[in-house]
Amino acid sequence: MHRAVAPLWSVGIYALAFGPVLWGLRDHDLSLTPSRIVGLGLIAVLWGVGFAQFGGRFVRPRWKIYGKAAVALTLAYFAMVWLGPWGLLIPAVHQSAGIVGHVAICRRHGIDWRTCEPRAQYIALQEKWARGDFH
Repeated sequence: MHRAVAPLWSVGIYALAFGPVLWGLRDHDLSLTPSRIVGLGLIAVLWGVGFAQFGGRFVRPRWKIYGKAAVALTLAYFAMVWLGPWGLLIPAVHQSAGIVGHVAICRRHGIDWRTCEPRAQYIALQEKWARGDFH
């Protein structure tokens, strides 16, 4: 059975990474400027390509797709508000690390990282990780 709750360690990583970002926002202008729109567009493209290319089509339940996109764009926006254009590095590094991790994990388990085949083995591995079993 698939569990929709993130492992505690991932929540901690996001809290450590974005806690200071949210704290730093209290004195910043939150308006949606043209440069922030462009930045969000870049992150949306990076997120969409990574998601579509690296196993996103197997995400269950389906509502997680929209939730993941909303969280990625929201955190990217707040990082840009706090750090300016440098804030784009946070989600870009996060997505890049996800791609590197995807490739490494797929290779270790004998799965083609480009196509996520064999599909049944890839989905079983995702479900195993959702339970917190990383071995």
